[in-house]
Amino acid sequence: MDTLAIFGTGGHGFVISELATLCGWSDQVFFDDKYPDGAHDKTTSHPPSGNLRDLVRSKHEYVAVAVGDNSLRSKISQAICASGKKLVTLTHPTASISNSAIICDGVQILANTVVQAKCRVERGCILNNGCIVEHHCKIGEYCHVGPGAVLAGGAIIEPRVFLGINSSVIPDIHIENDVTVGAGAVVVANIPQGVIVAGSPAKVI
Repeated sequence: MDTLAIFGTGGHGFVISELATLCGWSDQVFFDDKYPDGAHDKTTSHPPSGNLRDLVRSKHEYVAVAVGDNSLRSKISQAICASGKKLVTLTHPTASISNSAIICDGVQILANTVVQAKCRVERGCILNNGCIVEHHCKIGEYCHVGPGAVLAGGAIIEPRVFLGINSSVIPDIHIENDVTVGAGAVVVANIPQGVIVAGSPAKVI
């Protein structure tokens, strides 16, 4: 298998490096905009070989973007794709993904995640440990579904939404772009773009 270039050497970089290894990408090289100042210490997964500009100019064809922030991951991914490189999808062996689900490029699916029938997960999303995406959900580009979060059937999530740890969304809810849903929040009504919601039921804060 070819070398996988991983952009991001923070905490999520550790996770994605281990996930990539499980998926067969044993040969990895790392990039980060901290380079050359990003010394290899306990807060970084691996010493970077260069920054984003170096990655874009490199020979590496396959890339995983290990950045948790949705907006930043979107910008970095778009620059990488514009250079002709391919974002790889990584799926943990313990994840359960329906054969009828559509998983787009650059999606990262972590341990014990469930994606049910007729779902669509767009480019660059993170489905974190143990989250559940029920049937006919649509998740827009560069969203992050946090650990233990649950989307009930028919939910529509627009781009760059962050769903916090153990949050839940009832059926057929529409969450517009750039929303942050707090940890443990219960979403029972549609949410307009760009707001932060928390609580049960979730309300704008």
